[in-house]
Amino acid sequence: SEKCVYGIDLGTTYSCLAKIDPITGQPRIIEDVINAKVSLPSAVAFPEDQDGVVVGEQAKEMAVEHPERVFQFFKRYMGRSDPSKSNYDPETPFYTIDGKEYSPIDLSAIVLGQIKKYAAQQQEILEDVIITVPAYFSLDQRAATKDAGRIAGLNVLAAINEPTAAALSFAQGQLPENRMMLVYDLGGGTFDVTLVRLTPLENNNYRAEVVVTDGNFKLGGYDW
Repeated sequence: SEKCVYGIDLGTTYSCLAKIDPITGQPRIIEDVINAKVSLPSAVAFPEDQDGVVVGEQAKEMAVEHPERVFQFFKRYMGRSDPSKSNYDPETPFYTIDGKEYSPIDLSAIVLGQIKKYAAQQQEILEDVIITVPAYFSLDQRAATKDAGRIAGLNVLAAINEPTAAALSFAQGQLPENRMMLVYDLGGGTFDVTLVRLTPLENNNYRAEVVVTDGNFKLGGYDW
């Protein structure tokens, strides 16, 4: 595969990898060939009877019988698990298994490592990436996301807002025009609504500007 910049949606419940197809010029999802899925559950398990970790669908299934050995929904606490920081969330759970403690950054890095692994099986070599984050993520949360990427051996060029990414993806192939878009993002773990202003540039490119956003990072499919 030719070297390119990949986009990663590091989600609360599912994560996904994509790139711009060099032939069509359109965004294309790179599937998880290991599990024959278009996305990867953001779940990390530590089986008692084997070394190492299990990530994705198998980890999610393990949560039924061994919930104490499976970690999920840790994205909610990215950049919020340090008691010395102003945005510390006292509800942050302890991710401890077999006497070893993992931070939300560590667990996110494991998920990113699994994405890197299944991409390599399709000759997609991940180096330069852009990772999407909720628009309301603080600087600490964005820095934590980038740290997770670096731990996974990725060169994180930017952490961009999820609604911005959605608006840019929608704009691919559209006629250039000024428009205001309402991006409604109801995910497995978070809910937010964002107004994005799209301004056409040269060569059918767009500038996407987040005008206003609001949401609840503890309201999603998981909560009902």
